[in-house]
Amino acid sequence: MTWTTGTTTGAEMAADFNEVGETYNHFKYNPVTDRLEADVTIQAGLNSVAWGEAWTQSSGGIDLSFREEFRGIDHMPITISFKDQSILANQDSTGVLLPVKRTYADLTVTETAGAIIDPGAYDPASPPTMINYEGLTTLSSDLSTYGIRFRLGEALASGQKIYYNLYFDDNGARTKIFSQTYTASTAMVIGDYVDDFWWSQPATALVGQVVFAEIRKVNQESGDLLQVYSNAAATRHWNEIRSRSFTSSELASAEDVKVDAWSYKDANYINQATALQVPQNFPAPVDLFSTSTIEASTDATIESGGAFMLSLDDMVEVTANFRVDPQVSSNNYTLTVRSVAGSFNIRAASVATSRIDQGQTLNFVFPAFKVKASHVTSGIKIVLNDYDSVNSSAVYDIRATIKKLGKSL
Repeated sequence: MTWTTGTTTGAEMAADFNEVGETYNHFKYNPVTDRLEADVTIQAGLNSVAWGEAWTQSSGGIDLSFREEFRGIDHMPITISFKDQSILANQDSTGVLLPVKRTYADLTVTETAGAIIDPGAYDPASPPTMINYEGLTTLSSDLSTYGIRFRLGEALASGQKIYYNLYFDDNGARTKIFSQTYTASTAMVIGDYVDDFWWSQPATALVGQVVFAEIRKVNQESGDLLQVYSNAAATRHWNEIRSRSFTSSELASAEDVKVDAWSYKDANYINQATALQVPQNFPAPVDLFSTSTIEASTDATIESGGAFMLSLDDMVEVTANFRVDPQVSSNNYTLTVRSVAGSFNIRAASVATSRIDQGQTLNFVFPAFKVKASHVTSGIKIVLNDYDSVNSSAVYDIRATIKKLGKSL
């Protein structure tokens, strides 16, 4: 309320008091619980609500974070989510979004619109192109941003505030999802870089999202746009964003990660593949163990007799090793993760050796792979090939661990 002597009418004052009274009607102090109670939803502005000086709850794009102020750490809760259940298409399993974990890349500094128009000292006699700080960006990856850097095209007084606003854009319809305030600690002139504009909490959006960013002066909503240096093409403001890209994968449940250990060992299998009867629809990880004796001067193939059944889009990781007893000379060992149908290789790793000592272990590590439709229908198997054995018979102990990492998103 702002009243001016001699100009504010009684009706205006009464209207102001009525507005205040209407507000207070929705609040009541409860002396029993020592709480202030409201009977309507309270809507806070962006971005944060502080709980004393210990915690701050903040919104930032698609994320809601909790900042532990005494350690300066932002906590991101893992949640299970539901789409709008009033829509028929969302009433089956697709309407439930299971919890995911994020894997973040290192923080990077990226120019979003190419190089700056003039990185040199500001020359008022030949000024570069200045442009309003505003523009649309379509994200090329899942991204959390932590701050920006830009170069001033106009002066800022000491203590002057500027306001960064971020919106989600849907064909021109914009929803404000993030805002930050920067206060100049000293007087700044044209050509100065704003190097220390870090967010109080990250702003996060997913690949394909169109965002609109702007910086305003004086008033966060209606103030003039800030003039800054343009990019080299003079088509857009120049800036650098400090960000981390990330990928998401579904978290495994307790049932998913239950270990169902299974092993097979039989020294009677001589000069032939050892059949490993593997349970269908195994819970991951599964450890496989086999011992087989291979005669001299023969090529040998040892493989799992059963198929490891997986689900479409599972991410699977395989590690394996084998031990030789006694001493063996050989040129090439290959361990393969192979499709049962068609026997085509999904992943392969090989090692060439001139000598393997008794008890020596060779390790194979396969990069994680995504399960395709052909793997689902026929399963996968693990195959060890020993080529050109030239000495007496040897016993091979083979171990493999197959671990389901979750769904690929």
